[in-house]
Amino acid sequence: MAASTFSDDPVSLSGKIPLVHSWSKARSHPSELTAGFYNTSVRDGYGPIVEMFSRNSCQVILPGFDLSDDRQPTESWSSQETLVISKNLTGENAVANLFTYQRMGAEFFSPEHFPRFTQFVRGLNEPAPNRSLV
Repeated sequence: MAASTFSDDPVSLSGKIPLVHSWSKARSHPSELTAGFYNTSVRDGYGPIVEMFSRNSCQVILPGFDLSDDRQPTESWSSQETLVISKNLTGENAVANLFTYQRMGAEFFSPEHFPRFTQFVRGLNEPAPNRSLV
């Protein structure tokens, strides 16, 4: 829906995929399986999701991309590096002034901004010519 909604607008779409690294050194990958990722030594659990994002011209955000294994306690069996080493990825530090639902603070809900966002969301199902981003 997002790709078709913004198809005529100069907007970059992205979505966050959890990097489930807890217990990723364990043979059964229990944390990933619980989260719905069937990721084993012979099957890439993240690949199909990344491919779906790609088909829809959507960028992928991997939180924890900057974490290293040497900062994790050994008893956590955690390995962020192992999960991302076989992927062709580009990292980016998020700037606090970019909009994400994670950063919806007082300014977002201010009388100046929130009505514009509400109007935008209500217009998502309207045909493109009637839609306005401003």
